[in-house]
Amino acid sequence: MAYKIEYSRHAELDLAEAVDFIASDSPVQAGRWLNGLIDLVATLSDRAMQPALIPESTELGRELRAMHYHSHRIIYEVREERQVVKVIRIYHMARRPLKRKDLR
Repeated sequence: MAYKIEYSRHAELDLAEAVDFIASDSPVQAGRWLNGLIDLVATLSDRAMQPALIPESTELGRELRAMHYHSHRIIYEVREERQVVKVIRIYHMARRPLKRKDLR
């Protein structure tokens, strides 16, 4: 079953921040990085439930999953009733674990 992919406002801002950071060194590499991330996220359309729940899911009270792309963690949730994969955050893995305030 194919799911529609949606990005939260936070995820869009995270993505823009990462692309801007990479582009400060190499605009070409930033474009490649962005295209690769978008392509990876698109694979969730057919395999949304494959990655396991993230460790923070229990504490946050939400069934959040993650994929890794280079040094970034793509946090998402599956909204089964709408057949949607919602990308919640995209952030550098060197950051602390996800907290409730990161989801607002």
